[in-house]
Amino acid sequence: MQNSKTNQKAIGKPKPAQRQKHLPFFGLGILSWLGFSYLLTLYISILLSGSLQSFRWSVDAPVWNFVFSLVGAGIIILAKWKLKLLSENSKSVA
Repeated sequence: MQNSKTNQKAIGKPKPAQRQKHLPFFGLGILSWLGFSYLLTLYISILLSGSLQSFRWSVDAPVWNFVFSLVGAGIIILAKWKLKLLSENSKSVA
């Protein structure tokens, strides 16, 4: 009986030391996602402009791409969590 309680506590929330260990990886992921948003916006702007004279750069477009991608990723993670597809014991979603 005691082992099942300790196993349930171990599966619950991660300890603060574990969260701090994953923080740099999380920050690098966010920065790379933001960089990808800027590159994607630049690529689309170049394709749509056709020439350098008609090239237009909107400062807020990469930020909106970044925000929309974060919202989409959040919805996917929430759906996986609600459907119990995301667990600590399994290595894959399927």
